[in-house]
Amino acid sequence: MRDRKGDWRDLLASHGLAIDAKKLWLGFIASITILSLLTIMAMVYGRFFPTSSVALLGQLWHRGNLVFSLLQGRGLTAVPLLIPLLNPFHGGIVHLALSALLYFLLLAVLTYCGGAITRLTALQYARDDIPTLQDGLKMVRAKRRAYLFAPLTPLFGVLLFAVGNIVIGLIGCIPVVGPWIMAALVPFCAVPATVVITFIVVLGALTFGLMLPAISIGGKDAFEGWSSAYSYLLWGFNRFVSYTVLAAVIGTLTTLAAYGLVELFVYLLVKTLSIGLIGRSLISYTLGGGLAADVAPVLEGPLGLTVASWLTILIVFVARCMVFAYAISYFFTSNTLICFLLRKHVDRIDVDQVYEEKPEEKAPAEEVPEAKGEPQAGEPIAEQPKEGQGEQ
Repeated sequence: MRDRKGDWRDLLASHGLAIDAKKLWLGFIASITILSLLTIMAMVYGRFFPTSSVALLGQLWHRGNLVFSLLQGRGLTAVPLLIPLLNPFHGGIVHLALSALLYFLLLAVLTYCGGAITRLTALQYARDDIPTLQDGLKMVRAKRRAYLFAPLTPLFGVLLFAVGNIVIGLIGCIPVVGPWIMAALVPFCAVPATVVITFIVVLGALTFGLMLPAISIGGKDAFEGWSSAYSYLLWGFNRFVSYTVLAAVIGTLTTLAAYGLVELFVYLLVKTLSIGLIGRSLISYTLGGGLAADVAPVLEGPLGLTVASWLTILIVFVARCMVFAYAISYFFTSNTLICFLLRKHVDRIDVDQVYEEKPEEKAPAEEVPEAKGEPQAGEPIAEQPKEGQGEQ
């Protein structure tokens, strides 16, 4: 980053750092994996709760599933249908288990791809260098547990205090004396514990974007990455808010611009191919609200035309996924810059300081003991006395 200022002005160029082939590839992989996970979990959820709206999203051949929703240009409208699955307390134990499993899998995907993106951004911003994809993946592999467990660390605290409240509820089930004991414990134990839970949840959500960059920048472990993110928020709250708002505005505008470019690409692709086909359409294209359009393959006609139609659908699908890929890349890239700036303010560490991975040290080769009596290189060979020659 040649024009690095070391202050908020660097965030104005954060979208430029996010538009990087390596980061967009990682974002694309994350987008496809997340879409696959949501579809699979919707199918599993539909087995247990067939009447739920989530079950509709998991029906592969129904036009209401997640893939068709994306092709129809209304991917965001499917999010409300996922709320029952995303809300852990929507149903009973089975629902809670499925929701927890989904969140863990999503977290595993985001921490892996996001960790690599933050590492690439850290090297690019601090060194003014162009790192390779392996530079980012190498860091993630070396500190995989730290990236995964840093966001989970606050959850352990939440579970600890939540178990305390659950125990109080169990005490209330004891006949006669249980409700009285519970009445005494609620104001003095349950309420303070719930306040702590709320505090941890809110801070955990606000600082999630800083945890991975803290590890990529400083080479920290899981606990240090979590605690550093918390300290940057608490001790640099005003800067955190201002940086986050600025990054959110830039991210929203650039994501909308990317969305518009993709839809323009889809429109021009369909229309120019239709002109060449002399009035026939390779894919059906129906404009919806705004720039969104419903696309579907054309199954009538020669087999080659059908294959070309499906290939075009696949291209449209990939193009629309690239919008989500950019959003993921920008989120982790901008938060890495924010982490650099907050670290400079709180820890007084300049933005050009970044964790360097130590090269693997090779074990020194064992020295072979020299055989006695053998001449060394460069030493003259002593002449041996001939037979018959004795000492004079």
